[in-house]
Amino acid sequence: MAFLIGGANSAADTAYEVANSCRFNDDDSASMTTTGLGTPTSKRAATFSFWIKRGNLGINTAFFGGESDSNDYGQIGFDSSDNIQCYIEINGATELNLVTTAKYRDPSAWYHVALIIDGSQGTAANRAKLYVNGTQVTVFGTAEYMNQNTDLAFLETHLPANAFIGVRKQGGSLSRHFDGYIAEAVYLDGTSAAIGDLGEFDSDSPRIWKPKDVSGLTFGNNGFYLDFEDSGNLGDDESGNTLDFSETNIAATDQCTDTPTNNFATWNSVVYSDIGFSEGNTIAVGTSDWGATAATIALPNAGKWYYEIQVSSTSVYGIMGFMPYEEEMKTGTPDGNGDFIGYQTNDTFYNGGGYEENKFSHSSSANDIYMFAADVTDNTAVDFYIGVNGTWFGSGDPANGSNPAVNNFNCSTKTWAPGVWFYDLNALTNFGNPPFSISSGNADGDGYGNFEYAPPSGFFALNSKNVGEYGG
Repeated sequence: MAFLIGGANSAADTAYEVANSCRFNDDDSASMTTTGLGTPTSKRAATFSFWIKRGNLGINTAFFGGESDSNDYGQIGFDSSDNIQCYIEINGATELNLVTTAKYRDPSAWYHVALIIDGSQGTAANRAKLYVNGTQVTVFGTAEYMNQNTDLAFLETHLPANAFIGVRKQGGSLSRHFDGYIAEAVYLDGTSAAIGDLGEFDSDSPRIWKPKDVSGLTFGNNGFYLDFEDSGNLGDDESGNTLDFSETNIAATDQCTDTPTNNFATWNSVVYSDIGFSEGNTIAVGTSDWGATAATIALPNAGKWYYEIQVSSTSVYGIMGFMPYEEEMKTGTPDGNGDFIGYQTNDTFYNGGGYEENKFSHSSSANDIYMFAADVTDNTAVDFYIGVNGTWFGSGDPANGSNPAVNNFNCSTKTWAPGVWFYDLNALTNFGNPPFSISSGNADGDGYGNFEYAPPSGFFALNSKNVGEYGG
């Protein structure tokens, strides 16, 4: 019981650590913009490199865009079929249009997407190369290449050129807002980099592509490098060009430690029913009918694990805790009362074999923060703890292993994971990167995550580094 989907690049240790990403919420039309780029080093050689983790799927999105006027623009993103699309239009005509046949639908994965342009090349396919996770894409559903020595006019300065992160601009209008996480956003002006300058395959797991330090690369006049490490200025350019990006609808809470070198759990936007998602799949949004979803990381075979949920209202139609992933995959909802361990906001307790009403004498309030812990010393005898606003129900004490809400539960026959089952309620979920403001701030014992309440001693956030160390 480890990774459910096994996101690419999600579990490998690396000598170079990416500290932060930025979370983009398409519902907020979040974006970053820098304007007035100067004279480019080259209009025929460029490298675009981004690490991304997707939130909402099946929609047209752009994680990079550039525009110099309404007839000259470019974008890199996903189409509504989850294919990667790289598109450049010059003087109103298509100059580059690459659409992959492969679909990228894994919301647990960090993907590295690099577009390397060298317009001087005699062979058309060598003028624009697309790489995903270190491997060049050679099969496309659509493949239109620029003519040799074509100027990339969307980077020219006959009007102030604009670069955009998390959105595209066409005809003066912003559209296709990205939903998810972006890390290590890089543009090299005048350099057609080798893919090995941007990342490397892990020596122990040679199929895993991992980041490299790009700070020493040649960025040219208009290049930029966003590492998202300054929470007070997430658009800070670290290339040396000081091409800082202005942020729109991006807050300090959108600085995340969910990165290509330490992948955190989120909600699964592939397998779910009657649930919406926002804020990089950290908020599960209720609808008018019962629905369920589970986390992208299940409970490992060992270890002690912690997460939090803040509820949006006093609705009694919210059940939170842990559920078998198999039931979610098969039916879209837990199969009856026996397939959930958790708490309903009308003070009903689900114990994995039934339910008990008025169990803990708690009256839910909007913005309550519920705490969930699982002690998987042996996955045939798991202890579960539930609490609210800093107090564990039933005098539970996870750190000392006493008074669990559910004792010695056998999780070996199914894959149990954090889960929610509700309607008419939003679950603002903190697996370590909260979508809501934290008043205190507490990491786990290894320094990972940012929680409202301190994880019990020995309990850890569900992320790839912790799972690799403690997950058995």
